[in-house]
Amino acid sequence: MNTINNYIDKLTPEFVPIVIKLRSIIKHTLPQIIEKMSYNIPFYYHEGPLCYINVRKNYVDVGFTKGYALSNKHRLLNMKD
Repeated sequence: MNTINNYIDKLTPEFVPIVIKLRSIIKHTLPQIIEKMSYNIPFYYHEGPLCYINVRKNYVDVGFTKGYALSNKHRLLNMKD
């Protein structure tokens, strides 16, 4: 079975603490969130798919499935086209 822990175990060591911290933040912010592997990466569900953690070649990506709906009034989010 492909679990989040298996995913983390296979990561390059430099990304492990980052993914563990992000996972902790997500799970503590929304204790009712459902965590499961989807598309071979960790996805988090709350009233539908909410976000995911994806380790890329040189960085860790936290993506929001409906990111276009997020407020960015303080211009803190990098909204790529």
